[in-house]
Amino acid sequence: MESILAELEKFTIIRGVEISSDLFDKVSPKVLAAMKRRVAIEETNEIRQPPLAVRMTLLAVFCFVRGREITDTLVDLLNAVVHKISARAETKVEQGASCHANSACTTRPPRVLVTEDKA
Repeated sequence: MESILAELEKFTIIRGVEISSDLFDKVSPKVLAAMKRRVAIEETNEIRQPPLAVRMTLLAVFCFVRGREITDTLVDLLNAVVHKISARAETKVEQGASCHANSACTTRPPRVLVTEDKA
């Protein structure tokens, strides 16, 4: 659960940049990946050297690609949670079915003692 929350925090920050989802539609995924790598490996002072338009483009590409990566990670984490829930539910159903098939079930519901108040 902590990893989902961490990814959601990253996702919220990236989404805060508000980059249009179709901004880089005509750019090859290989080019986008190369530009993202460039930003990821460069030192902060190296990123500040190119002209403003280049810097903004590189940062926009970084946020765009990183947002997609985070989305993929969130989907994978959600799938894992759903799978875990499904596996637990299946186990409980199987335990319940074997309990009903076997008259000597070890997990019986607790008995409730009802007493009447004499007032």
